[in-house]
Parts: sequence; C-alpha cells; structure tokens
Amino acid sequence: VGDQMQGESAAVVEAMKNSRAPLYFRSYDEVAALFAELDVVEPGVVSAPAWHGDECDTDAQQGVYVGVGRVR
Repeated sequence: VGDQMQGESAAVVEAMKNSRAPLYFRSYDEVAALFAELDVVEPGVVSAPAWHGDECDTDAQQGVYVGVGRVR
C-alpha cells in the first residue's frame, strides 16, 4: 500500500497514530526484502490480484502485496 495508494495510506497512518495496534505500510521493495532468505513460490511477491486474479475483487485488494516463501 505504501507505494501504490499514498493518499489513502496517509489517512490510515494518521488514524492509527492513537491505536494500540501498530500498522506499517511498506513499499514493494520492502515487502520483497522480507522474502530474501526464502525460496519464493510462484508467482512470487506480487499484488494480491495477481496471485489468484480470478478469485478476488481486484479493486478491494489493490495495493496489497502477497507472497509465499519456503525456508531454505
């Protein structure tokens, strides 16, 4: 969300400042770095609609990155 929906994420960050549950937006590169020590399963780290595009609402999932990795 951090790099795809900057206006929307800024509003959420502001709303979460007083929350007990921290929320962190990350860019694609930051999310992909979380998988650096893993064997990433196809289709890799992608926007949620690209994971199984025929099974989700692409508008609702825009800006959400997903991936699956296996420990080496």
